[in-house]
Amino acid sequence: MVHLGQVGSHAVNIPYWDEWEFLHPEQAPNLEGAPSLSWLLARHNEHVILTTKLQVWILYRLSGWDLVSQVVSNFLLFGLLVGVIACLCVRMICCSETSWVVAAFCLFLLSPLGWENHRWGFQSQFHVAMLAFLVACAAGFAEPERRRPWFAALCSGAALLAIASQSAGLAACVLLLPCLAVYRGLRAWRAENRSLRQGELALLAILVTVIGGACVLWEAGRPQLSHHPALTLPWTATFWAYFLDLVGLGFGITESSAALGAGCLLLVVVPLIGCWVRRTGSEWARWTLTAVVLGSLGCLASIVIGRAGLGLESAKSSRYFAFACLLVPFSFVAWRLFLADLARDHPKLERARAPALIALWIVCAVGFKNDWSFAVYAEQAKQRRAGLACVERYYAEGGMGRCPQLYPAPLARRLEEARRLKVSFTSRTRGQ
Repeated sequence: MVHLGQVGSHAVNIPYWDEWEFLHPEQAPNLEGAPSLSWLLARHNEHVILTTKLQVWILYRLSGWDLVSQVVSNFLLFGLLVGVIACLCVRMICCSETSWVVAAFCLFLLSPLGWENHRWGFQSQFHVAMLAFLVACAAGFAEPERRRPWFAALCSGAALLAIASQSAGLAACVLLLPCLAVYRGLRAWRAENRSLRQGELALLAILVTVIGGACVLWEAGRPQLSHHPALTLPWTATFWAYFLDLVGLGFGITESSAALGAGCLLLVVVPLIGCWVRRTGSEWARWTLTAVVLGSLGCLASIVIGRAGLGLESAKSSRYFAFACLLVPFSFVAWRLFLADLARDHPKLERARAPALIALWIVCAVGFKNDWSFAVYAEQAKQRRAGLACVERYYAEGGMGRCPQLYPAPLARRLEEARRLKVSFTSRTRGQ
């Protein structure tokens, strides 16, 4: 609630950077009528941002596109994402008595370290993509045969939503698909009768066709962007330096350090491998945990490939915390399952299990020790208010509408479209 209060109280009703594209003379008419599928699926840079466009369209119909409402609703989406993460973690562990421990690890997700995605309503695409991906993981590995069609529809629909929300959703689903294929293939192989085998194979065919087809179509429509840096591929040292910095960011580490990033990666990978070696936990938990971790790492790898050319310092961009932070609670789940299984075979280790998990929490707390200041929201609000004053001067005096606090290019054409559409931030200037 404290974080939500900070976000809401410092939100300013004025578009920022990419949000001004909705008011481009060629784009603005889409807000007036029913949104067309071509507009919803049109690329924004390399991304398909269908859910963000729908959010803006709905808010325009309800409130003239109140940007404060968009920021608040974006943070509520993030809160829902954290809630789903916590529920998944508790279910994987299969022990409600440790819910408070899960909450202790999920606390790190509420750090202001991810401020860029919280003070900017446009970034709802990040939260929707990860939320949909987690739902796809949970549904895709579900086992009840009688409800198989419902789980297939939920998994496929959620994966499509993730892919259509942000390109990171595509990266996550590209790694989810082989996990689903192996899992369903093994279940078909082990099926006790022909009916169960056919059911598993039919489900596999649906998931591969829908999710795989969506990935292929997304890639086929990828635009060639000349203003983006050259791709950074995994066999280069730059790739791994950037990747490890991103992993470290998920554990609250804001300074560039490949060593610390490698240590954080080991905290995630070692217990996950241990769970597979020892067949720890339920099959659903093991596969879901694996898909979530691989999906998160896949999102980070896709960022490296497309953005490492901008310089190593960009690895610590606040927006990327939305993907890297998933590693914290799910690394706890992996350690919890792995250590509990070890303790069953080696009772002497039982006493060391709780201290080991406490040590993991302390490691995370040390990483996040400098990441709890909310001052960044006040600083951003000051910049946005200066931009709003610049917009008001344009409406009063005319000119080119140069407001660098809000957008790097003149805004005159977009501001005229905003006035024509009676967008909410123009309410104080109408009639001038």
